[in-house]
Amino acid sequence: MFGHEYAPPRFLWAVGDSYVGGAGGVGLPAVAETTDASHQMVSTGIGGSNLVAQLAAMLEHVH
Repeated sequence: MFGHEYAPPRFLWAVGDSYVGGAGGVGLPAVAETTDASHQMVSTGIGGSNLVAQLAAMLEHVH
């Protein structure tokens, strides 16, 4: 999260490649929910592990 952004407590936002998005049955949201169901999880998967595209996607949400 960014310094001026607000997220509710226990909220996780993951941005990453297709595995973060849940490709192939592997996904960070499923792991987080399994280990600690009190977390609210949102994930965004961007193919190819393209760091520039990931940063651009995150910056779209900065107001």
